[in-house]
Order: sequence, then C-alpha cells, then structure tokens
Amino acid sequence: MVKAKISRKPRLSQGDIIRDVEHIEYVQEKSGIIKVSKIVFPLCIVLTQDCDLAQDYKFRWSKKQTPNEDKWLLSVILAPIYNVEHIYTGE
Repeated sequence: MVKAKISRKPRLSQGDIIRDVEHIEYVQEKSGIIKVSKIVFPLCIVLTQDCDLAQDYKFRWSKKQTPNEDKWLLSVILAPIYNVEHIYTGE
C-alpha cells in the first residue's frame, strides 16, 4: 500500500515528481498487537505511461456514467529518486 500527498495538479503525468510517498513494507499481528513498518520516500518519479494516466483520469472523473471500470488503473508505477551524493557516502 502506498500513500502520497495530493497536489494541486488535476492529474498525474509521466515524469511527475511526488514528495513524501509512504510505502507499507509489512504488517505483523502478534497477540492482538499490530505492527506496521513503513518506508517514506522523500521523492519519487511517476513511470506509468502518460496515455494510460490520461485515460484513467478521463474515465474515472468524467461526469458521464460508464458501464464498467475496465479503463481504470489499479496501480501507478513509481520509482524512488535518490541523491547520488547520498549513495556515494552511504547515507
């Protein structure tokens, strides 16, 4: 599961940079206590094809009723962006 902050832009586009993306790494339940481990990526880039994102936006947010949701995307492909200096120094 991924959670991201909403921007003022009407829709996502390929190449958009998103801040503070939360990714649920795992969930454990032991003796009724739930432990959730998450990773927060400071920056991610959208890799999903722009034509797919545009089609999803058109059919998902259109005022016209559609008979089914087969044009809706189930997920969007993101990749974390790393600062090369941090990689070199091991941060």
